[in-house]
Amino acid sequence: MNRIFTILTLITMVLFSVSAIAADSVVVIPLSGKKSVGDAIAADVIEGKTFSNKDAVNIPGTMVNNGAVSFTPDTTDQTVPEGYHDGTGTVTGDANLVSANIKKGISLFGVSGNDNVVDTSDATAVAASLLKDERAYVKGQPVVGTTGLFWGCSPGSSEWSIQVCLQRCVELYTDISDKDKCDNLCYHIAAYIISASTPLAPVPICGGPID
Repeated sequence: MNRIFTILTLITMVLFSVSAIAADSVVVIPLSGKKSVGDAIAADVIEGKTFSNKDAVNIPGTMVNNGAVSFTPDTTDQTVPEGYHDGTGTVTGDANLVSANIKKGISLFGVSGNDNVVDTSDATAVAASLLKDERAYVKGQPVVGTTGLFWGCSPGSSEWSIQVCLQRCVELYTDISDKDKCDNLCYHIAAYIISASTPLAPVPICGGPID
C-alpha cells in the first residue's frame, strides 16, 4: 500500500511541475544526457532559418538575406550591405581598363597611365606650321604637316634661306602672334635641314616648285 502511495505521489509532483513550467517557458528535455549549447543570437542566423542555444530552442534568425550582391566601380566608395551574401555576386570588369586608355600621371584601380597619353588641349599647332608629313596632336586629334622646305627657296634656286622662309611666311600671316609663329616655323625648318638624322643628299633642297 505504501508503495502504491509513493508512486502516485511522484506522478502528481511531476504533473504539477510540468503544468507550472509550461505556462511560462519551453522545456528542454535532455537526450542521452546532452543539452543545447552555444552562444549564437538571432542576428547571427539568416532569416527564414531557426537555431537553438543554451537558453532556448527553435529561435528564428534575423540576418538579412542579400542573395547575390554585385557592384559596378564608381567614382566613390560603395558600402557592402550587412547580412548574408550567397557568393554569386560580382564586381563588374571593363576590358578598357588598360594603360593605353589612361592619362599619364593617373592610376585607376592599380593601372598606371601611359606616358604617351597626355592632355593636348592647350596645343596650337596647325598643318601649315609643321614640316610636310610631320605629326602633332591638338585636342586629341592628329595634325599632319603640309609645309615643305621650299618655303625658304627662291624660284630656280638650289639653296634654302631662312630669310626667304620668313618672307613667304609673313605674306600669309600679318599680326604679331602669327609673326612669332613664322619665326618658330622657319627656325624649325633650318634645324631640320642641318640635322644629322635628316640626310637630304643627293636630293636638292631647292630647285623645284614652291609649296
